[in-house]
Amino acid sequence: MGSLAYNMGYMEDIISRNIAHLMNKRGLSQKALADATGVSQPTIHKIISGKTDNSRYLWKIAKALGCEVEDLHNQSLLVFDEIKKGKEAKIKESAGIYQPASEVFEVPVRNAEISAGNGICVDHDRVVETVPVSLSRLSAMGVDPHAAQIVNVNGESMEPTLMHGDQVMVNLAATRLLDGKVYAFEFEGETRVKRFARRIDGAWRIISDNSDKNHYPDEVLANHNLDCIRIIGQVVGLTFRQI
Repeated sequence: MGSLAYNMGYMEDIISRNIAHLMNKRGLSQKALADATGVSQPTIHKIISGKTDNSRYLWKIAKALGCEVEDLHNQSLLVFDEIKKGKEAKIKESAGIYQPASEVFEVPVRNAEISAGNGICVDHDRVVETVPVSLSRLSAMGVDPHAAQIVNVNGESMEPTLMHGDQVMVNLAATRLLDGKVYAFEFEGETRVKRFARRIDGAWRIISDNSDKNHYPDEVLANHNLDCIRIIGQVVGLTFRQI
């Protein structure tokens, strides 16, 4: 019985690693695979992490990855780093998402959309899932792991910098406005994302990167009215963009 359980666990590990490998090879994020299969992103994450039974989802995942279910059981699909000095091999992942647990941080994804357009009401306090992001990637973004948050972009006012449907990393610790940076902020219960530029008179110009200023005009916020808005954090990077 113990041997059977071990073999089943070993096979599930191979399947999970094959899925992660093929996702990386095809440039698919967890969200993209979830959208393609109709399986929730948290479930996709659990499958890749080996934390849930994957058997009932394999045919959907195989179809989305352009392979057969049998291929996912094939150990030869696994791509391992060269084993040196007896260290355990680990899967290569250029995206920095699928890393050993000691090298990643579970970043919360909030039940929120930051509007690149007219503001929309959101609930910032509810975490709907977490996404494992490599600590090296967070460090490169200059984000303390405990100050990281992932949210979705809604609207077109920040194109081409940010597109509708993009998923971005927000640094909650960076709330002091800096000239030329992009911030998520809240005004009268509505959350938006814009670029802030300091004017000579001390006021702030709130900029939409979209060049169509008839639809997306810039706004001016006097320095003494800064208390009217709440800076949520600086948008420091793109975590996902649908191709």
